[in-house]
Amino acid sequence: MKKLYTLFIACLLPFSLSAEENHRIDYKLSPGAEIVSSNFLDTGNLKEGAILISLENGGSISKVVSRQGEALKTRPASMEEAFESLDASYKGELKPGDLKKAEYFYKGLSLDGSKGEGKEFNLKLDNVVLYDYDGNPATTDDRIAVDGGMNFLLGLDWNIKIDGNSISELNFANKIDQKSVFDVLLSTPIRIPLPFKKEFKLMEYEFAPVIVGPVVFTPIVTVSAGFDVGVAGKVKVNINQKLSGRYGTRYAYGSWSGISETNEKSFKGFLTFMGADGWLKGYAGPKIKLDFYNTAGPYVEGFGYLKSKAALVSFKPPVMNWGLYGGLEANAGVSVKIFSFGMKDFKKTIATYEHLIVSGTFGGDAPREIAVPALEFDEESVGPLRRELISGFGPGR
Repeated sequence: MKKLYTLFIACLLPFSLSAEENHRIDYKLSPGAEIVSSNFLDTGNLKEGAILISLENGGSISKVVSRQGEALKTRPASMEEAFESLDASYKGELKPGDLKKAEYFYKGLSLDGSKGEGKEFNLKLDNVVLYDYDGNPATTDDRIAVDGGMNFLLGLDWNIKIDGNSISELNFANKIDQKSVFDVLLSTPIRIPLPFKKEFKLMEYEFAPVIVGPVVFTPIVTVSAGFDVGVAGKVKVNINQKLSGRYGTRYAYGSWSGISETNEKSFKGFLTFMGADGWLKGYAGPKIKLDFYNTAGPYVEGFGYLKSKAALVSFKPPVMNWGLYGGLEANAGVSVKIFSFGMKDFKKTIATYEHLIVSGTFGGDAPREIAVPALEFDEESVGPLRRELISGFGPGR
């Protein structure tokens, strides 16, 4: 059974804006809307239709739908209902020192430097068993285990504009700088149904709420790893990759589009190859989402991955064609309930790329380890990639 390992970093108040963070705020509340606190006392003046905005404990927006004496009945309300006009933006970095809580979903995970002043998150994995087919720790030939680490930097950039109680612009982008070095050990005996495909949520970071004027948001970061296995046998893969880019979503006057800027990526590694034809894909990376007023909002995730493919083309003598690929994928979306009841949720794969790193043919003896040199991509490769990834977005969704 999967266990939950929880570390409470601190119970923090909303953290203040530092010199590395900046914001803009200009707003006008809707008629009947007001900002209230926990010690707010209803004097009987609230009428049906009143909007209550709380900035405490992650914030909330609610609308009074009925009143019977002193009893109020409310429902969740949107920012469009609360603000006649709003021009709000925030730009800053997430740091380990701003963590409120961290949850680890597997034994062997830890975060180095969580109480320091640095900007980099250093996630360590010490023989983390992500999957055990029979649940028996004494048998090791039916599991997926990971050793290694991931380092990443995260930057936020969002803005919201409301005019006449209607969302006119909504932008959210996340800057991701990620480095991963993993040794993935997979044992997939015949009794495990293949192909096997599963994503594992490794941990979740919750930050202290941030208050920008009357706007409250809470950053939440999850780190996941996923595997797609189509081969039986023991496989060892080393994933060594870098990914740097800016990804997100943009809404302007009724149309959604994607934000995708890939600045740097590189892939290298090795694998102890499988003894039969099949494939193996492994990926890992962070996902960041913002909860506005304790309601899910925009999110973006970026993953670098390594994939191997092999095809047995001859049995006597055994000959196998193989290839090792590096790639990236970025996804973004928005749950729009807090922004407008009339808008539709948006989700889109905004970046996808795969490149053959090295390939070859084995024959005769059993396959041996494949060493793969680093492969860097320059602007000549990245430029056309940016143009390709930005296309394909139309109105509405």
